[in-house]
Amino acid sequence: MFRNSIITASLILSGVFAQAATSCDDYLKSFNEYTQKVEGVLVKKHSIFEITDWSRNSRFQGLVLTAKAPADIEVVLETKANSKAKVISVKTNKTTPFAQDEKYRVVSLDVEKQLGSAPQHSGTYIVRVLASGKELCADKKLIFDDGE
Repeated sequence: MFRNSIITASLILSGVFAQAATSCDDYLKSFNEYTQKVEGVLVKKHSIFEITDWSRNSRFQGLVLTAKAPADIEVVLETKANSKAKVISVKTNKTTPFAQDEKYRVVSLDVEKQLGSAPQHSGTYIVRVLASGKELCADKKLIFDDGE
């Protein structure tokens, strides 16, 4: 019973904290590129989706800015690999056009290097989007070892 109470309180508090920060979904998305055979020909394709938790089975290739993102944008990626680790922060304002879809700009951050290609511990990461020195949004997600 005590454990269930702790879990319930934890879920309530995480919901409160999640609502406190504005989601970055309007400005920032995740992407994956892949090839698919279409009528016997390999074709380059891509998927654009909301930023997700990070694990071996759910990671994404990178981040892209949407058309709503201001020109003077800066993206900050903060990681905390586990409860005892220090926060590691990287930031960039560099972007390149997304070759697969001109509506998006690729953020020049190596997310796999920053978040780890095969997480061994549970942790968190936060993506912050800033413009003109003001934080527009922040998304906090989990890093976890999914056991493979």
